[in-house]
Amino acid sequence: MNPRTIAYAIAAVTACASLQVSAGAAWQDVKEIEAAARQEAESVTAPAHHMAPPAAAVDPLLRLADCDVPLLASAGNHRAGARRLTVQVECAGQVRWRVWVPVTLKLRVPVVVASRPVPRGTLLGPGDLMLVERESDGSGQTPADLTSLVGRRARSDIPAGQPIGAANTTQDQLVRRGQQVTLLTTGSGISVSGRGIAQSDGGLGTRIKVRSVSSDRVVEGVVRSSEVVEILLPGAGRG
Repeated sequence: MNPRTIAYAIAAVTACASLQVSAGAAWQDVKEIEAAARQEAESVTAPAHHMAPPAAAVDPLLRLADCDVPLLASAGNHRAGARRLTVQVECAGQVRWRVWVPVTLKLRVPVVVASRPVPRGTLLGPGDLMLVERESDGSGQTPADLTSLVGRRARSDIPAGQPIGAANTTQDQLVRRGQQVTLLTTGSGISVSGRGIAQSDGGLGTRIKVRSVSSDRVVEGVVRSSEVVEILLPGAGRG
């Protein structure tokens, strides 16, 4: 028995156990049950973008007494990024019943893709990347940060429109451990340079520790080139 059949069976058993319905009773419109489930699904997934309204599945042959109060819906089991969830829809008026409605979500998420064909070995620049919205596969693995991909190198040929991430790029190590670098300290309108020894490898824009030659202190900085590591003072406003 598949999950949808189980949901219908549970709904029918719950309804029958909750009330006695006379032969002339009005039936609850299943479309209203579906609408309540969809509205609840949309509310719990509000941070994401919907490609289409979520699809709620209620058996059109389901017979429940017409509810005399607004329907209550709850999706307490929702997991962020999930493409499916179950919404409980309940009547808590003079008649009482409860059903569980399976809902399928079609979510759109930001994805970084190649703006043009990128040959293998290309050092990625802003012009190679663009941000688009696509239907989520539920994995949440594709980064949506353009800046984190600038300066990475393509592992293989990447066609235009193909998602770009850690799987098909690699980070060049511009600075190597033990290498002498220029320590550039900036912030509050000042700029001071000195010499330092890198304590680890680092790619463009990554943070590494550097030992200052003049003070013998270990500080953290951001790799700006193969020779420069920038130490940011508080309030400098750069990462």
